[in-house]
Amino acid sequence: RPVDKTPPPAPVLLRPPDGFQLACESQVTLSWSAVTDPSGIAGYDWVLEYQESGIAVQWVVLASGNTKDTSVTVGLEGCLTYRWKVRAADGAGNIGPYAPYFLFFNTGG
Repeated sequence: RPVDKTPPPAPVLLRPPDGFQLACESQVTLSWSAVTDPSGIAGYDWVLEYQESGIAVQWVVLASGNTKDTSVTVGLEGCLTYRWKVRAADGAGNIGPYAPYFLFFNTGG
C-alpha cells in the first residue's frame, strides 16, 4: 500500500467567529470543524496569540497545544485583541496548513 504523503486539509474555524466581540471574558472556547484524512487524524495543533500594545503591533503567543478534540477552552490575558489558528496532523505524520487566523476582541464591558 502506498505511503500517504498528502497532508490533511485545514480545519474551518468556527467559534469565536472572525471579528467577534467578547465582554472582557476570562476564558474562551475555540472550536473548529473536524477534517478527514485517509490515514485518520492524529490531532489538531492550535495557537492563541494576543496583540501587545505599543508603537509596532506585536503578536505574542499566549497559549498553544495539541488536542484530538475539535475545541479547547483557554484562559485569556485580559481585555485585549486576540487571534487564533488551527491545523491538523494525520496518522501518517503529515501536517496540514493552518487555517487563516480569526481575530476576536475581548474588550467589551
